[in-house]
Amino acid sequence: MSGELLIQVIDIGRFRTIRPALDELDAARALGLETLTVLREVASSPLVRQDRHRGLAAVRRILNHPELQLRVFLTPAAVDGMIEGLVHALCFENGAQFSLVTSVGPSWVVLDIEQAIFVDFDWFRTIFLDPKPEACRLAYPRAGEGCYWVLSREDRQCAI
Repeated sequence: MSGELLIQVIDIGRFRTIRPALDELDAARALGLETLTVLREVASSPLVRQDRHRGLAAVRRILNHPELQLRVFLTPAAVDGMIEGLVHALCFENGAQFSLVTSVGPSWVVLDIEQAIFVDFDWFRTIFLDPKPEACRLAYPRAGEGCYWVLSREDRQCAI
């Protein structure tokens, strides 16, 4: 995307639940039982079968060899891709799918041409243009083309 703002709905509670597993994956070491449980959950997801997230292709390989450290058979880029796929599959509705053909979906909104209309509003500048503290940034995924910033209910209320 070039200049568009994508607003998506995340299950932040679910993200916090799987965060230890994401940290363990990020360390690329042998995985504990909790992380393997998260991987088994995502392996049964229809998103893996539909191959929407290429990073999830490694899940089966990991589950087949749980005793090995990830760095034995995955590159750092593959680990990053798998982490991104896990977050999308488990924390975002519809696997974080969106469309640039339609600007509104069941769990996302894309602001593109419409963005010019909103730029002059204080609430828009507060939410999207003012610098965000690092505490508001979602820890994962780290790689990829975009950053994920968490917009809380309080952020929305004070900006409107």
